[in-house]
This record gives sequence, structure tokens and C-alpha cells, in this order.
Amino acid sequence: MSLIDLIKHPLNPELISEAAIQLGESESNVSKALESLFPAVLGVFAQHSKQKDVINALLETSSLDFSENLLEKAGNSPEIENIISKILEEKSEHILSHVSEYANINKSSAENLLKVATASTLEGIKKCAHQNGLDDQGILSKLAENRCLIPALLPAGMSLEHLGLENLLEKNTEIPVETFAPITHKTKEEVKILHQENSEKSSFWKWLLPLLVLGIVAWFLWNQLAQKEVLKTKTATENVTIIPEPIPADSLSDAQKKIEFKGYSLQVVSDGLEDRMITFLKAENYKNAKDDDALKSTWYEFDQVTFASGKSDQLTSGTEQIANLIKILKAYPEVKIKIGAYTDKSGTETENLALSQARADFIKNELTKVGLEKQIVNAEGYGSKFATLPATATDEERAIDRKIALRFAK
Repeated sequence: MSLIDLIKHPLNPELISEAAIQLGESESNVSKALESLFPAVLGVFAQHSKQKDVINALLETSSLDFSENLLEKAGNSPEIENIISKILEEKSEHILSHVSEYANINKSSAENLLKVATASTLEGIKKCAHQNGLDDQGILSKLAENRCLIPALLPAGMSLEHLGLENLLEKNTEIPVETFAPITHKTKEEVKILHQENSEKSSFWKWLLPLLVLGIVAWFLWNQLAQKEVLKTKTATENVTIIPEPIPADSLSDAQKKIEFKGYSLQVVSDGLEDRMITFLKAENYKNAKDDDALKSTWYEFDQVTFASGKSDQLTSGTEQIANLIKILKAYPEVKIKIGAYTDKSGTETENLALSQARADFIKNELTKVGLEKQIVNAEGYGSKFATLPATATDEERAIDRKIALRFAK
């Protein structure tokens, strides 16, 4: 099971029904609150600034088991209250205010459900770590991997801004995971020896540092003299001007536009995959299509998704586009799609088929992680079957044949 599935698993209809009875709220409102709260908690945990706090929280609750009687244990756990106070801090009030209003429940009920969501998130992370043999760094990497999926987990009408997570997907949050050195306690004798060693090192640098400075100055002066000699031999016509390389046109940002549909709002590339899909759905073309044959001819290319060279499980870009696709499919649960992956004609056909199938499966798995498997009719790799350019064409020319696409299906 994926990390998200492990977190969501305890938040089942039985727990929702039990919580509704205890809190005096309707089941639908409790469900709406939990659908907002668990992504909120996961989003806060996934922020780079919270890394040490998350690891400490896992250590603090390592002896607790929330897999059974989650509602009761979470509500009576001082550890969970402490974690909410430490990690969510002032965000907890912001989250509770918006969730209670959104789900139409009392704030006290929202507070209890926040404890449940926090306990469920911690339990899910612990199980994921156990199943995959993850250390602290592995856990934090897993959280970072799932960050881009969080917006798609939110129900219609709820956004990252409502939960105080508007900066969650900013690129400066993609900071390499820190490793935390274990804290050891030294004896007085060890501290004394350490001070002595530091003192010796300090005196060593006192005489070595000036020598290094003198050496660097001498090297610099010699280098300057050498450069002057070289310049003397140059003619006047050998004037060198360094011109920065022009930015490729395809690296410039495409025109952006904001599209709104069924409570969602997306910032997307104009005439890109999301824009074209939403336009098609809003025009009720899917609804009016008689059968699958009426949908076969129109494919929508993932214009932002790029895989690392030769890889099927490593994206260099496109996580936001996948998250946008998840939102679209959630907004239109009646819609079904087929995924297709293609390669150019370089390499053997066997290799191309295997690579394209693995990439199609990757997209399918990302959608399956958030419960959209019933909306995927098929995911197929076509290899170089539909490639238009020969293997002798340049790599830049053959790029047009390397793509991932989808079409609507019935």
C-alpha cells in the first residue's frame, strides 16, 4: 500500500459513523472534515521546515498503536495533543476554523477529528517505514515524494490556501533531506580531552594560516603577470567577447491561464492538456459521446511531464500536471480515460515497448494511489509503433515521438 493509502485506511466508514455518533454530527459532515484534515496534516508534515519535528513525533509515539480504537486513543493521547501544538503550531487554529466552516461542524468536533487525522497520519508513516525498511532520511524523502499529490486529495471547495499551505509546492521547499546525527552524552573526562584537542588544533592553525595566505597571494601575482604576457602576443583583431547563450524558446514559460470547474481552480498552460480536457468536458462532449469509438481519435498529450532519460519511475518535471489531472478526474467521477506512452525509433523494439509500458504504468499508478483506478480503462505502451521519424534523425528531432498522452474512453 502507498503512504496515502496507509494513512486513509483507518478513516473508514465505520470510524466515520462512530465519530458522528460521539460528536453529534452527521456522517457526511464528519467525512468532509476528515477529507480536509488528513491532507492538511500530511501537508504540514511534508514541509521541509518540519523535518526534525516529524522525526521526533514518530519517536514520541513509537510505543503507541493507533491501528485499533483510533477514535478513542487519539482523543485521549497527550502525545497527539503535544504533536499538534509543536508541529501545526498556529496553523492548527487556521485549519480548524476553515474546516469547521467548510464541513459545517462545531469547532470542538473539528479539534477531535484533527487529533484523529494526526494519529492516522503518524500511524501510516510508521507502517510505510516498516514495510519499506525506511530510516529517518527515507521517511522524509517519502513525505517529499507525496507532497505534489496533496492538492489533489483535497475535496472540491477546499484549497491549500484555506489550510495555510499555499507555499507547499514552491520549488524552494524542494531542499535535500537533512540527516540527523545521533546525540551522544560525553563524560567530563571526554569533554576535557576534546577541549585539549581543540586547543592543539587552534595553535596549529595560528602558524599555518599566515603561510597559506602568503602562498595564495604569491600565486595570484604570478598568475596576473602570466596573463599580461599572453595578452601582449595577441593582435588587436583577437578581441574576445563572451556572449551568453540565448535562452531556448521551448524553455520560456508558456502563456498561463486560470480555469475553474466544479469548485476547483487551476493555473495551467493555455491550450495545454488540462485546458483542452476541461473545455471538452464543459461542452458536455464526453456526456454526449455515444460510445468509445466517438472518443478514439482525440488524444491529449502531457505537455509538462518529462521522464529522466531511459527511466520509467523518475520524473524531471510534471508532478503538478499529474496533480491537476487527479483534480479533473475527481471533479468528473463519471469520466474514464486510457493512457498511452510512446518512444522514438532509437533502440530495439523490445526495449522501446518495455520502457513505454513502464511509463504508462507509472502514470496509472500515480492515479491509483489516490483511488482513481476505476476511472482508468487501460494503460498501454506502444513503443515506436507510431514514431514518425527514423532512428537516424537527431535526438532533438526525435523528441516529438517521445511522449505520454491520454484520451477519454467509455
